[in-house]
Amino acid sequence: SRQRSWGVPLPFLLDVDSGEPHPRTPEIIDLAAEVVEQGGIEAWSKLSCADILQRIADTSSPARWSKSSDILEVWFDSGTTHTTVLKTSHPHSGHEDGGPEADLYLEGHDQHRGWFH
Repeated sequence: SRQRSWGVPLPFLLDVDSGEPHPRTPEIIDLAAEVVEQGGIEAWSKLSCADILQRIADTSSPARWSKSSDILEVWFDSGTTHTTVLKTSHPHSGHEDGGPEADLYLEGHDQHRGWFH
């Protein structure tokens, strides 16, 4: 982890001239999820643009693309964990069917001052 920024990498390839995302970004995101599930977060950071393009069967030149260095920093993860453990009416919460609900949700005493819900 010392070789990359702390946080969750955003799996985008960006056009080096325009900065626009790759037109097959949804496939790249799916690939990133698969790679991370199989090999951990470092597996994604080790993939080159050429590796990514090959895995999605894209024949464009790897020199045309750069991997985004943007991340969701660690506080984003921490600040949104409640959406996966608490029931909510939000349609993307995963709890529409009345699924699991936490009996207790705790955060470290150093985290809850000022922002913890």
